[in-house]
Amino acid sequence: MEEELRLSIGVDLGTTNIEARLFRGKELLAETAGENCLGEYGPDVLSRVQYCTGDESALRKLSEALRLQLDRMAEALIRSGAPEHSRKELAGIYVAGNPIMEHFLAGIPADSIAAYPFKPLSLFYDESWQQLSVLRSPDRLFGTPLYIMPCVSGYVGGDITAGLAALERELDPAVNYIFMDIGTNGEMVLRQDGVYSCCSAPCGPAFEGAEVSVGRKNGRGYYGSQLIDILAELLAADIIDETGRFTDDDTGAVELDDGWMLTQEDIRNLQLAKAAVAGGLHTMLKLRNADISRIDRLFIAGVFGENLDPDSAAKIGLIPLPLKNRLVTLGNSSLKGVSLAAADSSVLKEILELSRRLDYIELSIEPAFTDTFYSHMTLEDNYGA
Repeated sequence: MEEELRLSIGVDLGTTNIEARLFRGKELLAETAGENCLGEYGPDVLSRVQYCTGDESALRKLSEALRLQLDRMAEALIRSGAPEHSRKELAGIYVAGNPIMEHFLAGIPADSIAAYPFKPLSLFYDESWQQLSVLRSPDRLFGTPLYIMPCVSGYVGGDITAGLAALERELDPAVNYIFMDIGTNGEMVLRQDGVYSCCSAPCGPAFEGAEVSVGRKNGRGYYGSQLIDILAELLAADIIDETGRFTDDDTGAVELDDGWMLTQEDIRNLQLAKAAVAGGLHTMLKLRNADISRIDRLFIAGVFGENLDPDSAAKIGLIPLPLKNRLVTLGNSSLKGVSLAAADSSVLKEILELSRRLDYIELSIEPAFTDTFYSHMTLEDNYGA
């Protein structure tokens, strides 16, 4: 089938939500989204890993559930966007997700990612870097070729490589930048003088409201960006100091505008998440001798970045102060990248090549990370420390 007529689907396989787009050539025909069906097995990837650790039948259950959900989404997309076509005409389904979600889809155990040394069983490419592959798994989804975007490590996955590929298409090669995607983990990429480095820092669920008192009431939570704003406002109002402590010793919690409470423990959890991200970024910058003054752009992807106030992020020291006016939000860069791959199969080569060039830093074995992590526990800019 000629490239401009081929039907394909691009999927962002998120931990919480799944988004998919149907293309005919480069023409977008339809899109859909829904909650990830694996939510019933745990709210995050690690709880899902625990569910199926050492249990092949449980892993198979997760994999089959995901594949069935994607199959139903494919059928729905074709019905709504290309009713004159049949499912058999699909040339491929292209999927980008974090390494654990990609392992679940492929039916590959993810236990090794959840424990040191955090090594995945597959990076979803072969050693020649010429084609995508799925280790120990069928490479078709109910008859349709399945392409899983390549990973770099156990915590830098196809969502990052696909997102970077989309970003790179819009940038001058001379631009030095930092790319961040912050959620349960904070994935970070540095491009400096054409050289790529990356790392991932464990943030826990604090930025997603999962361990914050205000996020546990009435079934409603706060976005990570809102929590950053709250911390910055409390700091500016002198309700908390740079150590995160309430300035009034008699204060155990602060009431927010909507009547919800933010406790000292909540603030500590947010500080830990902030220190992980800032400490990870600072460590990578140090190890690569990067000069912040030469960074042209700071890109932040995902839901976290969509409403992030640069002033608030800089106020609490999440990002370097000099970069607050160079911050650009990207939205769902993973979906953008995997959509490019679905619409133009030649983009796969770009994603593979970019994956090969990313030099991964394992923060858990870097002594420098321990020092920078603790220095960034305070709510101030310590990137110069």
